[in-house]
Amino acid sequence: MTPGLEVEAEAKRFEADPDALTVYVVRSGWGDTRHLVAVSVDDSRPIETVPQSMVRMRLQAGVHRLVFDFEQDHGAIEFTGVLGQVRFIRLAGDFWVWGGSFGWSREDEAITKRRARRTRLVGDLRIL
Repeated sequence: MTPGLEVEAEAKRFEADPDALTVYVVRSGWGDTRHLVAVSVDDSRPIETVPQSMVRMRLQAGVHRLVFDFEQDHGAIEFTGVLGQVRFIRLAGDFWVWGGSFGWSREDEAITKRRARRTRLVGDLRIL
């Protein structure tokens, strides 16, 4: 179920939670126009993302594995964080007449945070 507008407004303040590592997975880009892409962390239940969307994940400190699945396209990235930290990770998609793909972007987190402000919250996960 998609989080409500109140949860989205709270999430978009991008405030740190002293009891969690907060990660925003941001899916935003001009070449990403229509596909559903499942995203999960540490083998959790996948959350389907859409273009111009984000997922907030509040996790334990430590090393985590973030995975996306789209048709035959799969990708994983590991990241580390501490309690009270806020991270931004971008899922980028590019589609052309001859095909398309997704991948984890190494974009500066400040840029990804700006992108997040223009997205819709489609998932709010808490695994502590």
